[in-house]
Amino acid sequence: MASQPDQDEAAREGMPWRRARPSEELNAELRAAARAGLLDVMRSLLDQQANVNAVDTNNTTVLHEASMYGHHQCIELLLDRHANVNAVDTDNNAPLHWASCNGHLQCIELLLDRQANVNAGTNENRTPLHEASMNGHLQCIELLLDRQANVNTVDTSNGTPLAAASFNGHLTCVELLLDRQANVNTGTNHNTTPLHDASINGQLQCVELLLDRQANINAVDTSNGTPLAAASLCGHLTCVELLLDRQANVNAGTNDSFTPLFAASYNGNHQCVELLLDRHADVNVATIRRKNTSLHAASCEGHQRCIELLMDRGASKSFINVRQPPSLASAT
Repeated sequence: MASQPDQDEAAREGMPWRRARPSEELNAELRAAARAGLLDVMRSLLDQQANVNAVDTNNTTVLHEASMYGHHQCIELLLDRHANVNAVDTDNNAPLHWASCNGHLQCIELLLDRQANVNAGTNENRTPLHEASMNGHLQCIELLLDRQANVNTVDTSNGTPLAAASFNGHLTCVELLLDRQANVNTGTNHNTTPLHDASINGQLQCVELLLDRQANINAVDTSNGTPLAAASLCGHLTCVELLLDRQANVNAGTNDSFTPLFAASYNGNHQCVELLLDRHADVNVATIRRKNTSLHAASCEGHQRCIELLMDRGASKSFINVRQPPSLASAT
């Protein structure tokens, strides 16, 4: 077996003397260089036999690192050196997921050109399109769809890219997804629709667009909650007004008859309470199990303005629930 040349022999041959470095050290430096986008350093480390597919404790590869930080030239170098374009970390994220999540358009295009799986799913079955939609990266969404991403793909909770974009208020992304035939009424495992998601987060423009595209305004989740109830609970007054203007059922109740008025009263959203009452919400609807009304909900939480509004509109002080609401006495 040929021996390693000693220092004197290397000098005679005109070779620089360099001790072989441990592979773990080379690999760690390669990952760090990929994060920082140090192309020449990466090339040198690969020439020294750093492992192009080396992983850390989370199974994250060098290509993941370069994709996460958007260094497309580094990605090209790694792929030219036979990096696995569809390598996955412990959560089953591929490099394309990281590039899509962070909106690195050139990186996405390069990865797709090198046969990255456009519909790869994570452990939760989230695809690159989910990631781009959640974070509002419009051009990335368009590119992924152009490369045959499934617009109606669902994760393990049955959430779609449209639901993710709607929840986060990415209006132009919602519009693009709908233009590409996203199903406006797909429900999650809890049957919440994109309209529920936009309503609960107060995304007024998304609510309006979804309704314009035939979203079911009275869709119910597994507890029978509506988008109106969601908006009322969270105090999103303009969304409540829009939903009512579009004929949302003001008295729709959940499985336990929690109405939008009950939800707004419980959270002390007095402007929503007033609007719902103006639109003929039933002030005396009682819950099924405990027979509590909106007045009871407001009183138990000490929402004085809501109590006054409800009593002015004829709320009954007769409670079947034996516990006297603590704020009711002060209101009378």
